Amino acid sequence: MKRNVYWGVFLIAIAAVLLFSQTGVIDADFNVWNLLFGGIFVGMIFDGVKNKNFPEIFFGMAFLWIVFGRMIGFPYVSPWNLLVIAGLFSAGFSVLFPTKKKSEKNITWDDEIVNETSERNYNEHVEASQDSYVTNKNSFGAASKFVTTKNLKGAKIENVFGETKVYFDNAMILEDPVTLVVENSFGCVVLYVPRDWNIVQNVSVFAASVTEKNQSVTQGRPVVNLTGNVAFGAIEIVYV
Repeated sequence: MKRNVYWGVFLIAIAAVLLFSQTGVIDADFNVWNLLFGGIFVGMIFDGVKNKNFPEIFFGMAFLWIVFGRMIGFPYVSPWNLLVIAGLFSAGFSVLFPTKKKSEKNITWDDEIVNETSERNYNEHVEASQDSYVTNKNSFGAASKFVTTKNLKGAKIENVFGETKVYFDNAMILEDPVTLVVENSFGCVVLYVPRDWNIVQNVSVFAASVTEKNQSVTQGRPVVNLTGNVAFGAIEIVYV
């Protein structure tokens, strides 16, 4: 169902339910705000299922539990615990079941063509950057960033309830050390880096993990300091 069709039907349904409850046709006292929030959260779940976006699915369920739990008869769970549980489910399912497809396309960025041949998530936001200082913010979704700078000096990556991939494999470092700051909560951050980079980890971890794949035996230069915080999620470093 298209988004505008859903919301149109939803608003009409709310009006009908409120009318029937006020005239006695339906023997129940509905709160308009509960109905509005319920529709929003149900729409959030449907959109998440359609786009295979796990944070939307699980957080939509958590919000429905918070609003309608007692009415339906669900056991009481504190809202904070429900949000933490939803975040853990979202991160876990995003890592275990990434939704990917093959794509091959050109992305135009500052009049330069960056050729992209990769596996990408459906509906993921894709950017390319030639900046020496790279920044990326992502929440409740999927995002990819292709860094092609010839003089990387630093980066800050923020991810909340989502999945972020940053490709540094075509980036160059002229002066080291360079610092990459990753702030990740309830999600997954994947960093693709050249095999000759010497990654020095100094990440604060809480109920989370930092892993490396295809790690090179090189302990030389350039030196890249990885700092930041990760909670209820994962940071993955892939050497390519």
